[in-house]
Amino acid sequence: MRIIGKDIIQEVYDDAINCGIVSTQQEFSRLAGRNEHWYSWVKCHDYAPSTESLLTLASRLELISKQNKSKLIQKQINQGVQKIYKVLASRVELKEC
Repeated sequence: MRIIGKDIIQEVYDDAINCGIVSTQQEFSRLAGRNEHWYSWVKCHDYAPSTESLLTLASRLELISKQNKSKLIQKQINQGVQKIYKVLASRVELKEC
């Protein structure tokens, strides 16, 4: 079975670093509403983040995007949010089958 979301979280993390939203894995973990070791654990164990973590991350990123004045950063953040929503939508589709 394919684990949905494990690749996207790395992309979103990289985007968050590049945009200056976070500077450490600990900050990214807290942004996702988790303890500071969460992201490290997800990567180490090749684990797909929970739906709750992804929803928290997406909603917080959307808020940051709205508050940011740079259109380029807004665009990059919003692309990450869209990736998260695609993962969430695919999880729903799998459950309906």
